Amino acid sequence: MLATSKAKRISIKSGYRKKTSLVMIALCLSIMQGGAFVLFAPSALAQVEAPTVEDLEHALARSEANPSSAQARFEYAELLRKMGKDKEAAHQYIAVTDIDASYYVAYHMIAKHCKDAKILKEATRRLDHLKSSKPKELMLRVALSELLEAQGDYYHASRALVDIVFLDAIPEKYRKRVHDRITFLQAKARDRNAGRNASHTDSIASQEDPPLPEESIKRGLAASSIEKEDDFGNAPLKR
Repeated sequence: MLATSKAKRISIKSGYRKKTSLVMIALCLSIMQGGAFVLFAPSALAQVEAPTVEDLEHALARSEANPSSAQARFEYAELLRKMGKDKEAAHQYIAVTDIDASYYVAYHMIAKHCKDAKILKEATRRLDHLKSSKPKELMLRVALSELLEAQGDYYHASRALVDIVFLDAIPEKYRKRVHDRITFLQAKARDRNAGRNASHTDSIASQEDPPLPEESIKRGLAASSIEKEDDFGNAPLKR
């Protein structure tokens, strides 16, 4: 009986390690679609085509019965999202990070589906704080980059990844994907910067007051620039 009990414990531990390993591998294995990382977390919920109210009630019960389980809370959030309850789902995703601040797939789902500026900002703040203790965590950087992109902050979305390049903490097989995403985000930052400068120029041209001296206009346009051009492009990535 003792041997059987020991065998069961070994089997449980082995299963737990295998499940954890699969989750981490799946999260790390990201692909590029439209310049954004897509993170995959294996879950039985991914196979649920149309969750029912009963499914939702069971998921809520599991979450309440296991308040320290980030996975249970995440599954409840997923069912809410799949039932079209995006607002409620967003609150549950951020609640997942209350339980486990490093549950990166929850941040990914917030970046992808949440439209609430307060939740986006809070999720960003939490990852920024976590970054100080885990500066070389690639999944953290990817999730932070996604959150910043969702808020239209393309420059800092790229910087979140540029910084980890400088730390030389990216596995070789992911480097091209990270560099491609940095290039994509920097291009979007340039476009936004150019658009703002163009709007500023149009505003000056449409004023009824007499035009300012040419040198004053140039100084005004220079001062309105968000970032210098040197901050963009692939130059900062060179070691």
